[in-house]
Amino acid sequence: MFKLRLDDRVERLTTERIKLVGVPSKPLPDALKPLACLSREWCSTGDLREAGITPDKIEALIRAGVLSFGLGRESFPLVARTFYEAQFPVHAAAFPLLDWLDRPLPIDTVWIGLPLCHLTNMRHSTAIGLARVLDGLTGTGVPVLGVLPFMNPTEKCLQYLHRVHTLSFDAGKRLGILGGDHRVAWALLKAVRRSTPTGLQVRYIHIDAHHDLYGSIDHALSDDVAHSNFLLRLLAGGTIDEAILIGCRDNPAPVKQAVGRGFRVASVGDYSSVEKGARAKGYTHLSVDLDILDPSAVPDVSSPLAGGWSVDTLMTTIREILISETIDSVSLVEPGTSASSAAIANDILGALSG
Repeated sequence: MFKLRLDDRVERLTTERIKLVGVPSKPLPDALKPLACLSREWCSTGDLREAGITPDKIEALIRAGVLSFGLGRESFPLVARTFYEAQFPVHAAAFPLLDWLDRPLPIDTVWIGLPLCHLTNMRHSTAIGLARVLDGLTGTGVPVLGVLPFMNPTEKCLQYLHRVHTLSFDAGKRLGILGGDHRVAWALLKAVRRSTPTGLQVRYIHIDAHHDLYGSIDHALSDDVAHSNFLLRLLAGGTIDEAILIGCRDNPAPVKQAVGRGFRVASVGDYSSVEKGARAKGYTHLSVDLDILDPSAVPDVSSPLAGGWSVDTLMTTIREILISETIDSVSLVEPGTSASSAAIANDILGALSG
């Protein structure tokens, strides 16, 4: 699926020595001397193995920053893999890095975690729901490539998301983001918009109990992005052109206000009510907030609202959308903190993986 090349940190490499940026030159072990023939061009793991570099050494060289992995235009940010392995060593070991490098994945979605947490240890942070989900993924067949360790959707975060989105596109996969709160969808779509052709229509499908349109439209560009206003920010900033709200049971007044201001927002009870018809090729993102479900199923989400969907209704809706729409990226946010909520989130991840 992915290929390898010398990392940008490699300042000088000969058959005798190697030097990384910021560190002294070191002798190149005999077992790694075939690296001296590599360049900044992409090569396969098979090429390295034929040169005598064993798979365990390939993984070690990636972790040491000597080799980077990617495909085409971008390399994968190693910091995402490093943070992931530190936080979830068991699950990371269940999907060794070389599994991603050696063979095509049977699923359609490349998953990246984005907790947007405030503490180094995610099990003691606002992202504990994401940690519970990842802990429960071992053996499910839904591999996660890494976790981006950002506290907020900063400019650096947007740059990294742009890299992983480009990487997944080049690999013929859609990018999936596992939150964290709904700011992850804002960050991904901001990153995506930077590389979309001028005039390309960006459509956002929002399965959520809340509309996330709170705040002043007049100040939507200056206020900090939050879980409650991220969609308003996307619309007001021109990041997306259309929003389809499915299953929203929140206060309808902000939806009416957004429509009255000229934003293309439609709120429907279920997917069957979404206006169908031929559309020009654009970009479509599907986002699912776990609080769409009734609190009897997931009582531990951050903002539960009574009268929600059943798990079966949500799973059926996701499958219908994936069949009827061309979905370019997905996100799952606000997983609950209990084992039962994590199990439901894992099933949703499986459905979104295609």
